[in-house]
Amino acid sequence: MIRKVILVLLCLTISSCTWVRLTKDGETVSVKTQEEVSDCKRVAKTNATLRSKVLGIERSEEKVKLELETLARNAAVEYGGNAVVPITEITDGAQSFAVYKCK
Repeated sequence: MIRKVILVLLCLTISSCTWVRLTKDGETVSVKTQEEVSDCKRVAKTNATLRSKVLGIERSEEKVKLELETLARNAAVEYGGNAVVPITEITDGAQSFAVYKCK
């Protein structure tokens, strides 16, 4: 019985953790809608991927979404972008983003 309780607590703790950290450079990149980047230049596309399950337990949809956005923001810096726009839905912990350079 105690093992089951410990396992459940461990799973809940792990599933609530944030695994992806926003870099200092990534902080300069924002997540926008397609309408918000109409005057910007598209410079690249990036794919973000992470685990949507931990120990067989689905992670929170909101946490997965935020972490995918964080990965995209961090990656956008490498392309000289300062904005990202999701261009696909989240599927199995993966999502594609367009990278833009806005004035």
